[in-house]
Amino acid sequence: MVAKGYQTLVLFNSLKHGKILYELFQGNMSCALLDGSNDKDERDQVKNDLMNHKIDCVLASRIFDIGVDIPSLSGLVVGCGGKSTVKALQRVGRVIRKYKTKKHAVIVDFLDQTHFLKEHSKIRCKIYKSEKGFDVSWPKLKK
Repeated sequence: MVAKGYQTLVLFNSLKHGKILYELFQGNMSCALLDGSNDKDERDQVKNDLMNHKIDCVLASRIFDIGVDIPSLSGLVVGCGGKSTVKALQRVGRVIRKYKTKKHAVIVDFLDQTHFLKEHSKIRCKIYKSEKGFDVSWPKLKK
């Protein structure tokens, strides 16, 4: 997504997962890693770096689920699952805000394969499909 010009937010649950992704990403793009251990000043610096296009990607724990406004974001990777309608829509809301240079937003979510997580994925898909204006492409889901 970054290579295609999308300023991207990658959300994760586990700090271990976030650190692995960060190690993989940082050699290929300008990015930052945020989690609950970062103070407000550090978080604000990353937000400013995104808005000023000093970085292309931020990997963040669920601290970015709700209450974050960075209109320049245009790509989202949901690597944290869940089945909450509010959280799913809040996450998507991070990247669909209007911004002067933004024409589209892209969201990538995953069809998890374990029992409970697969059901959560199906619920999120239904949430996305229920929103007017969302163009949702998803593999055919088995019942």
